[in-house]
Amino acid sequence: MDDLEIFLPCGFTIRYQNLKDITSPIKCMVCKSHELNVKECLNMPRNRLTINQKKFSMEKENLLKLRNELDDAKTHEQQFIDKIYEPLIKDLEERRENLKKNIDDHFNSLIEQIIVEQKNKINNFRTQSMEINENSKVKYEPDDEMEYNSKIQIAEYNLEALKTQTNHVQTVLNNLKQIPHLNKSELSIDQIFGQLVSEKTNKENDKKLVEIESENSLIEPVKKRPRKDELVIIDDDDDKNIILKGHSDEIHDALRINDERVLTASHDKNIKLWNLTNCECIRTFEGHETGVNCLCFLKDDLFASGSRDGKIFIWNLESGHTTYITCLNQMPNGKILSGSTSGSIRLWNLYGNCLRVFRGHTDNVLSIFVNSERFISSSKDCKIRVWKLKLDLSTPFKSLKEHTSPVIKLDHLKRNDYNYYIISYSTDGIVKTWNLNRVKKKSSNSTRLSNVDMHTLQIDENSRLYTCLNDGSYKIF
Repeated sequence: MDDLEIFLPCGFTIRYQNLKDITSPIKCMVCKSHELNVKECLNMPRNRLTINQKKFSMEKENLLKLRNELDDAKTHEQQFIDKIYEPLIKDLEERRENLKKNIDDHFNSLIEQIIVEQKNKINNFRTQSMEINENSKVKYEPDDEMEYNSKIQIAEYNLEALKTQTNHVQTVLNNLKQIPHLNKSELSIDQIFGQLVSEKTNKENDKKLVEIESENSLIEPVKKRPRKDELVIIDDDDDKNIILKGHSDEIHDALRINDERVLTASHDKNIKLWNLTNCECIRTFEGHETGVNCLCFLKDDLFASGSRDGKIFIWNLESGHTTYITCLNQMPNGKILSGSTSGSIRLWNLYGNCLRVFRGHTDNVLSIFVNSERFISSSKDCKIRVWKLKLDLSTPFKSLKEHTSPVIKLDHLKRNDYNYYIISYSTDGIVKTWNLNRVKKKSSNSTRLSNVDMHTLQIDENSRLYTCLNDGSYKIF
């Protein structure tokens, strides 16, 4: 390409290598009589034809070379493959030899350490054995003429001395038998030796030397392909493309909320909300641990996202918070009730279908208690709500509002009458007993517990309350 003859506007010619690195207009290097714009010169019809013919010839030569290589591979398949894999096999053999040498060297080093350890243990054993022999004699023998009290004192002293010697002998034997052990390595053979990894090639077969503007309708200008971490929105009305840049990896899905906002999900684990007017990111939703594959718009400014690890997150479009499941309980018919940080409760069948949504709480649902005809829920909004399952309602049948702190747990309290009681625990240490059969009259009794971890409260069949105290002890009320 460097030897290609290029015609100048003045009629003279010059080699391409003298022009390719020039980016700004200069005085003609041949006639010195006019200003030369290299880009315009190369786009002259005669030069365009010459350059395209040269590029065609180069491409043809490259194709011929590749076809010859392909024919050789077809004729000698096994030899061709063997040649390609030869460096890899050689690398494997070198790794095996190096690993064997390292293992042998480490083995010999450990054996040397064991020999030194054995010698030290023998020397210590000999020293300790001599000490035992010197201290093994009983120093005091009772005399027949001694009184019984004196004989008892000597016998007790000799017994203590004997016990001391016994402990000493036992210690010496334990030290003699104690040997070091090999720690277990958690590294797999793949981590030690390596494993095969297929690398994607992304090389261009040819390089564009100069960008040539096309004046011929038969020659399509090269279109710039958008990056995978960018979203390009084509606006037909304004004849203008909107490019959104901000993700650090490939974008998997986009969800247009309205004419002004759009959501994008990326392999970088993030979801972004964009303003289409100024192409700025309004908010980034973080929480997924793997790439986010898909998006779905829901009701009430909520949307769902699904990621590669099989998790689905529900997000609030305006606040940016994700809705987590905070509590679960099973109905007598097998259906599941779930409470979430959005304040709603959902009823599910065992196939994963949502059957009903119960709304009433204004903050996180913290506990759900179920019996055959109703279920009771408690929340961070300090309220307890009673829901009747037989009524086709999605709002609570009764609300209990006497707590002043978040109600973290509910239990059934058994008594010897025909009323239905529940017990509730709140974060301020208050325990309340509720009679659900009394609707209009005051229906609760309160007790305050101090120095108690309210999350550990349990009630048994005899209506006794068990809990852990903050000092680590356990108490029954």
